Amino acid sequence: MSAFASGVFLTLALAAPAGAQIDSPPKAVQSVRAELVRAGGGAELVLTVRLAEGFHVQANPASEKFLIPVVVAFEREDLAHLANVRYPDALEKRFGFSPKALRVYEGEFVIRVSFKSLPAPDGGRLKGILRYQACTDAACLPPAQEQFSASM
Repeated sequence: MSAFASGVFLTLALAAPAGAQIDSPPKAVQSVRAELVRAGGGAELVLTVRLAEGFHVQANPASEKFLIPVVVAFEREDLAHLANVRYPDALEKRFGFSPKALRVYEGEFVIRVSFKSLPAPDGGRLKGILRYQACTDAACLPPAQEQFSASM
């Protein structure tokens, strides 16, 4: 075998296992379910978020300024209809990296958003984004977001 062919073979043999070792990060948010229902003259969005086992996200408001809380955001045209966002009560939980308990959400939690008028008139779709940073007891994933939509 020529030196060139040996070099190519060696490069390919070493590159294949190295590529196999690169894993994508685990999926912390398993599902985001959005349901939009009429409420008086307006509407209420019920956003149900399910986290994977072993993950938590920072509550809104977060315990510390440097922590990234869960945030629900909407497209500009839907903001005019927004009345308020009600984040759930948080769990107070201690972690080895923090001297005090932190406010977090785990498992499944529900965020309720009230609109003073219909945000998606005539059967249109309400579109939004759930922003969060998921963590385990040992490490945090990079900040992420999940898109959602709902219609009447």
